[in-house]
Order: sequence, then C-alpha cells, then structure tokens
Amino acid sequence: QAQAWFDSSPVPSIQGYNIQDQYKIPELSTGEMMSKLIKDHYRRFNIELVCETYTLGNTFFPTEKTTRAMVGNKPFIVYGPRGFLTNLQQQENFKTFSSLWDESYDQLEGLSRWNAIVKLIDYLLSLPTKEWCQVIQEASTIAQHNRHILKKIINDC
Repeated sequence: QAQAWFDSSPVPSIQGYNIQDQYKIPELSTGEMMSKLIKDHYRRFNIELVCETYTLGNTFFPTEKTTRAMVGNKPFIVYGPRGFLTNLQQQENFKTFSSLWDESYDQLEGLSRWNAIVKLIDYLLSLPTKEWCQVIQEASTIAQHNRHILKKIINDC
C-alpha cells in the first residue's frame, strides 16, 4: 500500500534530483566517507536547511533539527509550519536571518513554502563571492548569538 502511494506521488524527485540508495554512492560503499566523522563534513556547509518534523498547521515545535543548527553555529533556513521563524524570534530572544535574506517564506506552508525556499537558495547561490562571504560572516554572528541563548537555556534547566 505504501508503494502504491509512493508510485502515485506528485513529487517524483526532490527538485529534479534522483533519490538513490546510499550504497550506490561510491564514497559510502567503499567506506571512504565512513572513516570520517560527521562533524568533519558538517563544517563544509555554510547554511543548514532544517526540515522540521511538523510542517503543516497551527503548530510550533522546534526539535533537535533546529537546535542542531544552533549548537553547530550554523545559519539556517527552516522548512516548517507557517510562522515558525516568527515564533522562534518570540522565544528567549532568538534571532533569524531576515536582515540578510528574504524570510517571507515563513508566511507560507507546504509546497508554496518549499518553492520559496528553493528560490531563496538559488538567490544565495547566485551572489558574487565577495557579497556571499559578507552575508555568511554576518549570518555567523547571528548564529553565535543563537548558540549563546540556547546554551543559557540548557544551563538554566
């Protein structure tokens, strides 16, 4: 029954990329990637795309997916429910990245939100190197602020 649903799904791939089994990726099947720690790979990414567990409806439930980005000092873009970033900003003085890029996607949900996020990612990837570096530097400052706030919350528990 699950296979029938998958076969009839209107989303045959993620943004035109084929989904493949991990064993078909040479670096994984040979063990090359397995010999490196995940933290070594994590450093290679400037911005984390967080795909939260709950993405539809009137809900706000940040999970380890959002806090992982904070702990890792990573700027983030969140695929979650409408108003997720707004709710996050209202909690303990967390900051998001609206001063650096368009976060209007936060007012959308579902496929509309996803399409707005893809458009944002395309925009960020199109920035000239000098401008990109400046954005990432400023985003890192915000990410450090969020990490500090999260650390304070954890220590207060």
